[in-house]
Amino acid sequence: MIKRFNRIFVFFLFLFLTLPSFVKADNIDSMTIEGNVFLRGKYVQLGINPNGTLGTFPISQATIDSLSGEDKAKLDEFALTRLDDGYSLGMRFNRYGWDSDKAPTSGDFTVSNTKAQNVNGSKDSIIFSIERKGYQPFTLRSDYLSDGVSIKSVEDKSDLSNGILKAIVKGTVKKGSVDNPYIHFDFEIEYYFRAESTHYHTIIKVDNKANVNDLYLIKLFNPDQDKLFNRTSMTYNKVISIPKKYVESDNGYSMVVARGETTLDGMFYLSFDVNSLPGNNISNWYVCNNNTEYKEDVVGANLIPNFFPLVIKNHPNKATPESLAIFYQGGGVNGYRLGDNTISISTKLKTGEVLANTSYKTEIITSLDNDVIQGLGSLMDELNTEIIDRTDTTIKIKAKDDFSYSIVECEMDDDGQPLYESCTLGSNPLYVTGNHNELLFDNLKPQTGYKVFYKNSAETETGSINTRTKKSAKAATKLNAVVITEN
Repeated sequence: MIKRFNRIFVFFLFLFLTLPSFVKADNIDSMTIEGNVFLRGKYVQLGINPNGTLGTFPISQATIDSLSGEDKAKLDEFALTRLDDGYSLGMRFNRYGWDSDKAPTSGDFTVSNTKAQNVNGSKDSIIFSIERKGYQPFTLRSDYLSDGVSIKSVEDKSDLSNGILKAIVKGTVKKGSVDNPYIHFDFEIEYYFRAESTHYHTIIKVDNKANVNDLYLIKLFNPDQDKLFNRTSMTYNKVISIPKKYVESDNGYSMVVARGETTLDGMFYLSFDVNSLPGNNISNWYVCNNNTEYKEDVVGANLIPNFFPLVIKNHPNKATPESLAIFYQGGGVNGYRLGDNTISISTKLKTGEVLANTSYKTEIITSLDNDVIQGLGSLMDELNTEIIDRTDTTIKIKAKDDFSYSIVECEMDDDGQPLYESCTLGSNPLYVTGNHNELLFDNLKPQTGYKVFYKNSAETETGSINTRTKKSAKAATKLNAVVITEN
């Protein structure tokens, strides 16, 4: 199906030009202790546990004492939360940079400093669900793996010399007969972020090994950023956008925001997957069914089989400074809901018959920037690509890691100007894959218009650049954020 591009966040064109320029932190690092992977960038720190989710198993004082001096010094650079039985890291953010003298304003998003709160659901979770009578969803959580789920490996795959922090989890779900399992699929979860990013990416791949019906995914957690310093686990949550597949909208993305009750420090989930849906409280998702009256605060429940609500409402469906901001308005708080609630992104990986030996992939971006608007601007800046040089027969662009690029020739009008609206990924596009600082398209036609399309590592079309050969020609060197919607 031909895709079309839809512009969003017009105001971010100005924002991109006013954001501070981040420099690479000298003390970015990663390490593995007892199967837990620790990742530290300039602003973001993540801890991945042996069950494949965020929130490391507690590292005991005895284990710390047994580390070498070098490893003790490395671990000391991570912002661990002290628990009754050790020290843990889930998601931490410091707007000033971890190498600064200023302390962060919020605590760990997923690891509370009280045992009771950790038991009550702040933990990061990934849930797979398949439409098969008698089977419950398959859950990954730091304190729990569903029957049938096994983790093969959790490995640090960081490339520190190039400023990439990364961990990859590999596992399998198998339920039924060993010789002929009713359910069998392999999965891979990739967590990665750049050293200077204020957000991280979660890419989830599923390789199905047996015929099933319907394949769903949900990622959720209960944000607790205010718990450490302000002793409250309450957050203001708000669904910002739902893809037009489910509502009357031109948007092709899901977005949900959570702000600490006291600090109002924010974070958000965002997905460009047109089959995704956001949720701002699904603590009771398991009791919803087709016979239950729809509630706006269980949006994320709709992707578990038999839990699809009939109506989706009460959301602005557009990310603007006004919809993202929190302020008192008419007795409410600009559409935010206060509670000790979970946020989520759910995705229909495949509905209907899911054949064996087929693969599916989706991506969820999590911004931890306390300033939600700045965090979104930083993310959009990362997803844009720039033209850095052109000649009569070449176009050179600044490439992004793990992005794929393709370029197509555009029709020209009678005056020799490109008709960029006519440019689509149709016949014979030229493909080039990234992982380079620069990409060069050569052997092009002189004085001819081209459109460069690019997509991220989850194979989601993310944007395009209008350009033409010959240096004197006018070209768009940086676009507003764009996302894909289906025609």
